[in-house]
Amino acid sequence: MSDRIHTSTTVLLILAIMLLSAAGCGDDNNSGPTSTCDNIAGTWQVVVGNPDTGCGTGWSDSWIITQSGCNLNIVTNVSSGSGDAHDNRVYANWVWDVGIYHTQYNLEATVSGDSMTGQLFIHHHDTSWTTVCAGTSSVTGTR
Repeated sequence: MSDRIHTSTTVLLILAIMLLSAAGCGDDNNSGPTSTCDNIAGTWQVVVGNPDTGCGTGWSDSWIITQSGCNLNIVTNVSSGSGDAHDNRVYANWVWDVGIYHTQYNLEATVSGDSMTGQLFIHHHDTSWTTVCAGTSSVTGTR
């Protein structure tokens, strides 16, 4: 009788595993909601506000963005970089080197149709990595 119970339990366990596998339980390919890539390619007229720590003054710029899927390339008036655009958000980074100075830009913005609003984080230093200034500027743009 013990062998029958053991065999029945084993068969039920195997059936349960097969049913759970068929239902997708434990499926590593199901990683939850997927991101939606946003098409932000084009020429953007951008206004960068005054940095909050005196790191220069605000300026106007023209950004050309090309895109493949969620990945993008950005060309500004002084430099170029890369990033991605998904779920109505844009993230990009670029560097501008001039003389002994190095400026790193990190963009985080929200896009809605042909409008962009967000922040540009700026870190400006010399070749000895002495920070000259660092701060955050507002960014608005239209395509």
